[in-house]
Amino acid sequence: MKGLPVALAGFLALAPFAPVAAQTCPPPAQACAQGPFGFGGCFMPGAAQCVSGMICEQRESICPPGAGGEGGCYDPQAARCADGAIARIAAPPPASDAQAAVERAPRDGACDRLVGEDRIAVMNALRAPVSSALRTTVEFVVQRARVCGDWAFVIARPQRPGGGAPRWAGTVCAGDTSHLAGGLMQRSGAGWTLVDHALCPSDVAWADWPEKYGAPAALFEE
Repeated sequence: MKGLPVALAGFLALAPFAPVAAQTCPPPAQACAQGPFGFGGCFMPGAAQCVSGMICEQRESICPPGAGGEGGCYDPQAARCADGAIARIAAPPPASDAQAAVERAPRDGACDRLVGEDRIAVMNALRAPVSSALRTTVEFVVQRARVCGDWAFVIARPQRPGGGAPRWAGTVCAGDTSHLAGGLMQRSGAGWTLVDHALCPSDVAWADWPEKYGAPAALFEE
């Protein structure tokens, strides 16, 4: 559904399923077995949750399939679940330009959790270069997604659609690397532009990004 996070596997169209062999996931990821809610896959404990085959981020809620729809993952602050149907909560009236600027500004240097359409746009901006580098379409298991005013920063683990590790051999991710992707984005009009990214770094590749690009240092704090 438009406006809902789509970085994780497990909330695609559901159909009767047959038992499948247990999936092996690269540590520290764990396997989520196929179930009545979804097809399972690999997920990161602490960052995501597995319920009956559906993988959702830890802070998301799970909408089981029902008569009204196929269910899925949703942000309870932005949507509601009713018998399998996920409906977005009506947005408040548009703010004036001045008010919008104030709302986007960092509050005392603090950053907020990146959610909703902004989150989807940011993850799609990172998906393009990562998919190109790994020579396959990827989904993300998000470990951190933050926004500070007009800046956003994410750390995520790429995986194949539906779960499972991509083929690392022959890519920048081969060998002893983190198998993580980090991306820095800046708001551009109604969308987001990728400023810089690091794929499978062996160290903290974004340590100098605040100084290099002028992004808020608080954006990168854990």
